[in-house]
Amino acid sequence: QVAGQGAQPLHVPPGRGETHLAFALYQLIHAGLDGTVPLHEVLLRNLPFVPPASTVVLVSGTVFLDLAATRDLVEALRSRGARVAFFLVNIFSFPAIGGWPPPRAEVLEKSREVVFFLRSRGIPVRVLEEPDDLETALGGGWTI
Repeated sequence: QVAGQGAQPLHVPPGRGETHLAFALYQLIHAGLDGTVPLHEVLLRNLPFVPPASTVVLVSGTVFLDLAATRDLVEALRSRGARVAFFLVNIFSFPAIGGWPPPRAEVLEKSREVVFFLRSRGIPVRVLEEPDDLETALGGGWTI
């Protein structure tokens, strides 16, 4: 299942298998990063549609997450028995997309803070940077 709220709402119903995953990834590739609704609000709106005991991978185009809202979101998902993982894209490492970035040190510090926050709660997380190989980043071996 994929849900997003931007200029064009994005929804892919729950499913299984490689064909469904390919379709969901295709929809994500074509999604714009123009949403004004925070990630946690989109997911809380869609929480009733998250199947119990499912796996939820949250994809964000930024590492600048609201940690209090993220904590509440993770707790809400876990109350449904969902396993949670995060895939974060450091959009500021993609200059053609991210525009004028904050200072590199600020982005690195926030990335470290978010990764520590999630891993300390037992949540697998990956951060994609511009030089990273996407297939490797999406591959197995996600550690907490």
